[in-house]
Amino acid sequence: GAGSPVVEPMAARFLILRCRSPYHQVRPLPSCYRYPTTIDNIHHSSYIRRQTSTQSLILPSKNIQSSFDSHSGKVRSAAGLKDTMEAEDLGITPPDSNVAATDRNTAEEASADDKKNSTNDSSSPQGKQKRKRNPAWDYGKRKKKNNGEESGARMKNLRRDDNNDADDKPVHEGSYACPAMQQLFDVQIPEADKIMAGLKKQLNSAATISSGLNLPDDSSSGDQAISDKARNPEEDTAGSITNADAELKFPKRKIALFVAFIGEAYCGMQINKEQRTIQAELEFALYKAGMLSQANFGHMHKHGWSNSARTDKGVHSCAQVCSVKINCPTLDMEKLRSIINSHLPSDICILDAVKVTRNFCAKTQRDKVRYQYMLPSFLLQNSSQVRSLFEAQGCHKDGCSLNDALSDEELNALRPSMISYRATTENLLELGRALAMFEGTHSFHNYTSGKKSTDPSSNRYILSFQVQDPVLGPDGIEWIPMQVVGQSFLLNQIRKMVSMAADATRGSASTKIITDSLSCDQMMRVGIAPAQGLFLDMSFFDRYNERHGKTNDPLDWATEGSDAWKRWTNFKENHTMQHIMKEETRQGNFLKYLFVQEFKFQKQYYPNVNSTPSDAVEKE
Repeated sequence: GAGSPVVEPMAARFLILRCRSPYHQVRPLPSCYRYPTTIDNIHHSSYIRRQTSTQSLILPSKNIQSSFDSHSGKVRSAAGLKDTMEAEDLGITPPDSNVAATDRNTAEEASADDKKNSTNDSSSPQGKQKRKRNPAWDYGKRKKKNNGEESGARMKNLRRDDNNDADDKPVHEGSYACPAMQQLFDVQIPEADKIMAGLKKQLNSAATISSGLNLPDDSSSGDQAISDKARNPEEDTAGSITNADAELKFPKRKIALFVAFIGEAYCGMQINKEQRTIQAELEFALYKAGMLSQANFGHMHKHGWSNSARTDKGVHSCAQVCSVKINCPTLDMEKLRSIINSHLPSDICILDAVKVTRNFCAKTQRDKVRYQYMLPSFLLQNSSQVRSLFEAQGCHKDGCSLNDALSDEELNALRPSMISYRATTENLLELGRALAMFEGTHSFHNYTSGKKSTDPSSNRYILSFQVQDPVLGPDGIEWIPMQVVGQSFLLNQIRKMVSMAADATRGSASTKIITDSLSCDQMMRVGIAPAQGLFLDMSFFDRYNERHGKTNDPLDWATEGSDAWKRWTNFKENHTMQHIMKEETRQGNFLKYLFVQEFKFQKQYYPNVNSTPSDAVEKE
């Protein structure tokens, strides 16, 4: 209760302490168990252990501020608790100072006996009777005996060598360290001594190493900071050269690579079996640069590789971030970036390299990501006008392949009428309203494949989806950039959202279809826009910068004025966007997509709003 507890003689005989502390909760004690004690003996641990081993210890609680007077039957002060209390069958007897003194002497004698027994040898009878303590938990660090022999050893503070588990797991089948990949793409793996010889020349050379993309300000600056162990080849220590055939040993550092690439010739970013990917090219370049050892080459788990995003086949990127632990030959990140670029293909470039913390992961520590989609304006013209243009050129025939819907002659005949179209203000406003319907948290199960509406992983949060000012391409086609910012995206989600918004703007679908597609109760097929118009625009690491930005270099490439921002802007405007525009002139991917949308899928993928989830997955 709120006040001091009161003990009634008829309700409880005595109070028993359930642990060694007098402040613990007390409980009633039957009258058959009784033992006199004093409050002074409560704090004597040896006395308590000896008495509790044979019988229950009767103690008054310090929380009790009152006791009973056996003569008057009323509550009296707690001063009497300093005297002894003896158990009786029907009540509490008055305290007796003589009994208290006797019990105090008994307790002191018992304490002296305990000290005397503790000093005896273990071979004596008294020492044998002493209770043995249970051994402490050893957490697997004690040596185990097997058949009388000691086996095993303590593994505390032992580091595993890189070659310990080299044979446990084979190399990744998508890495160029795999013999099948070398044979499939005709790749020659250079020898280690040639790699080290080339690295020495690059470190000692003052000439700049530029990538094949001719980016501005691509020269290395500052003095090279090679470690002292690498500078002295005669020093016979760890990390130094012991003989002519040994590899150079450099300190390992975790770095973040700011990567830009044109994904036309690659099957996406993520490493994949027997496929040419961006990650495989980057790993091979690091190996040729001497920053990955031969034992770690092909083993992604050894160098802790992580990507901030996964781009699909044919998708480009201006701001892919990869974190990897490498053998760092120099502390000058500009020099390091130039060395890696010298071993990369012409369509892949390292825009920046930043040293990060050892536990940094580009995948889990990315806060948000921004994608940009380039949409030609002729996709927004009225649906009836589009169909009449196709029919005028005889392009409405049935039975054509969806992968190659239009021939080169038909594409050349359609281009003049499509190129001359310009988006109106009403088109841009209607497109903006359609894109704004995707903002917020929704279930995007209809905008990917293989996911049901009940799957929690289909929920995604879109921060913004906005239309930018139109730009004019070199061949006269007007393009409309659209930027979407979100925490994460599903497979093909952005391309399907763009397709739905373009159909709603063109009049092939209503805005109600967009609302129904985001409902968990509806399942429908949604068209997918070409991958050639999509590219990764920027990655953000705001929380990492807030936590480690003061002690480490921040991962901020969106701030104007920095050298990395200038290289990123140049790559985006002069390489990525220009490549998308020229690629449409060569291949006509958006013209083929528009024809398929109007004549093949128009009557099929929107009306099926009442189908079951299983039927919708099979149709996909």
